[in-house]
Amino acid sequence: MRFSQTAFCFFTQALSGEAYSLTHEQVTDAMRDVLPEPIQKHIVVIGGRDYPIEQVLAQVLHLSKLDFNTVQARNIVKRLGFEVRERRYTSRRIGYEKGNSRFRHSRLCD
Repeated sequence: MRFSQTAFCFFTQALSGEAYSLTHEQVTDAMRDVLPEPIQKHIVVIGGRDYPIEQVLAQVLHLSKLDFNTVQARNIVKRLGFEVRERRYTSRRIGYEKGNSRFRHSRLCD
């Protein structure tokens, strides 16, 4: 899928009261040499890598992650045409302790 060079503009008080103009290509270029941080729940796929959504928006807009929330970040990157998904876990039995089974959520299904 190819994206046009048209800019996506948005304005919101929650993003420090500033207006920002972004394109799909600008985000891709800005994240090219950035290593992904550990993913908590929400994932955006950029250049074949999985990134936390908040990391992408903070990196591209030069904002603190405290300046916006996950829902705002998710909506913005989806509008720019990126694949967004949630991290899923599987339960894996790790042993028994005094007759009680314990489970650890540690593997990604994706």
